[in-house]
Amino acid sequence: LPEEVLIIILKFLPAQDLVNIRLVSTNLKHLVDESPTLWMTVSFPSIWPSQKNRAVLERAANVGNIEALIKLGLAHLYNEGSNNTNASENGRQAAELFCTAERMTCDPFTWFFIRPPWAPSGSCCKACVFKNMVEYCSNAEPCDSLNKSLLFCIGKILSLHEDEKRRSECIDWLQRASNLGSSHAAFEMWKMKSLEHALEPSAMLQSLRELRDIAMNGNAEAQYTLAMQYAAGNMGGASKDHAAEFLTQFLQKSKALNSHKLFGFQTELNNTMRYILVDWLVEVALMKDFSSQIVHIAVHCVDQYLMKRKVQRSELQLLGITCILIAARFQGKDIVTIREASWLTDDTYSYEEVVRMMGEVMSCLRGEVR
Repeated sequence: LPEEVLIIILKFLPAQDLVNIRLVSTNLKHLVDESPTLWMTVSFPSIWPSQKNRAVLERAANVGNIEALIKLGLAHLYNEGSNNTNASENGRQAAELFCTAERMTCDPFTWFFIRPPWAPSGSCCKACVFKNMVEYCSNAEPCDSLNKSLLFCIGKILSLHEDEKRRSECIDWLQRASNLGSSHAAFEMWKMKSLEHALEPSAMLQSLRELRDIAMNGNAEAQYTLAMQYAAGNMGGASKDHAAEFLTQFLQKSKALNSHKLFGFQTELNNTMRYILVDWLVEVALMKDFSSQIVHIAVHCVDQYLMKRKVQRSELQLLGITCILIAARFQGKDIVTIREASWLTDDTYSYEEVVRMMGEVMSCLRGEVR
């Protein structure tokens, strides 16, 4: 077969099979080694960084494989799968990997990994990662539009701090990101401003107009918020016909779960198991006083993962608690810690297993949670 055809076929293989293919012949070894596109798209299902496979993951990360970048970054962040216990060095390497991943995606997501609260000590090195990300952005070209996601991440992290000084710094970072075209930063600033002027009718009108502009730029959160405002009768100067058309288009974007396709792919799971899992996630959300939106995001993450990766029955609850952990960190002020997530499953799953499942989900979804 021509090399072009072989490369297309090899793109469907997971990483371990790709490594094994290299051993078949010299020609295949050369083809695999000299084809960056293979390593850029190869998947690493259920593979966590270790001394045995680190070289393969690093090869993929070096050519921009988002899954490898996320898993290696998390391995350094939580000191999982790395022999290096130096928080400063792990933080530097995690920041480098996260910065590379962030420049390759549309939706900023790495802030989720290192958002406060930060532990004052321990193997987790979020503060070191944040410091290195700030240095990276400070040394980058001010007009580099690829940095807008990183600038947003820094601003978002600062906004979540209890320290008033740090929170006040977030506006500068968000403004820089917004100036480079980040709709996420624009929406974050809109939320802050709308809280300040919540009781002023004139300010509310202008606020809704600004929200509409952000939503028109394709920001999903802004579109959801605008839809909720229209549904509540807050038009912000828009006509009823325009609002009705927007709501119709917004609802049409929501696709129903194709359970037949999902459970045709999953061999150990069925619809009843999914219902039981969702009921349990609702119980967890009620116990934590989470919003219904967090539950919806968590279930969405579960379904998206199940559509792409096979899951054993024994791992389904682990997937569920990890997805609600992810949803809460993205959407809520109060979060589920990794240790708490383990406890909520009656310690069925360990801290390390939750960390690794978080890496599996986030890398599989390529950081696109919502």
